[in-house]
Amino acid sequence: NLIKIPEIQILSEFNGHRDVYQLYSILLREIDRKDELQTYLLENGIFSKVYFYPIHLKSYYREKFGYKDGDLPKTEEISKRILSLPFSLNFTNSDQDYVINKIKDFYF
Repeated sequence: NLIKIPEIQILSEFNGHRDVYQLYSILLREIDRKDELQTYLLENGIFSKVYFYPIHLKSYYREKFGYKDGDLPKTEEISKRILSLPFSLNFTNSDQDYVINKIKDFYF
C-alpha cells in the first residue's frame, strides 16, 4: 500500500537475495519532510527511527581515516531520506493498516 504514495520509495530486494525484514525501511523523496513525518507518526503513537547513519562520518572514522562530509555523497544523501517503520512478528493486519493509513493521511 505504501508504494501508492508518490513521496515514498519502497526498497526492493536485490535479485537473487531474500530480505529477512529485521527492519522495514522506506526512502522519502523529500529530505526536508522526514522530521515532520516522524513527528506526525509519533503524535499518532507510531515510533519510527533512523538506524542508518553514514559510518564514515562518525568521529573514529573521521579521525582515523580522515573522512569528511561529501566523501560518500550517495550514502550521505540516502541517510537523510531513510526512515525505519515499526515492524514486529506480533503486528496484526490492523496494526499494519493503522501505520499505512497514518502515512497516507500525512501525505494526502
